[in-house]
Amino acid sequence: MTAWANGTPCTANLTVLGTAGEFLEAADRNVFLLKWSSATGEVLEPQASADRAGGTALEWRPAGGGGSVISWAVIPGRPPVETRRVIAIIELDEGPWWWGQVVGVDPAGDIDLRGARVRVEFRRLGQSAEDEYLPVFRLQPG
Repeated sequence: MTAWANGTPCTANLTVLGTAGEFLEAADRNVFLLKWSSATGEVLEPQASADRAGGTALEWRPAGGGGSVISWAVIPGRPPVETRRVIAIIELDEGPWWWGQVVGVDPAGDIDLRGARVRVEFRRLGQSAEDEYLPVFRLQPG
């Protein structure tokens, strides 16, 4: 099993991103990409292979990285690391929904993240310089 640099287990499934290479290369540069349809102008989720009209002329473009929490859960840690994490479904400002870890919030506390604003940041998946960066979302003040 892979772990974050702090030892927290990470079970990221990168194959869902399809052309993950370009996404991960951008993440290494702290750039958050989403898929866009050249034909319709739609902003699509990363795993999309076609737009709503069936067009496959999709490209990665930088996104703003902001969003609002739709739903969340506190996930208990697994041995040997018992760190609890907050996982959320986030509606990105561009429209698509994304799920990911929310940082900057105490998972042991009584939390209500409904509508809370978050912003993407990137964390290295492991401790090696060859490990990829993946997006997490930081709770924004206010």
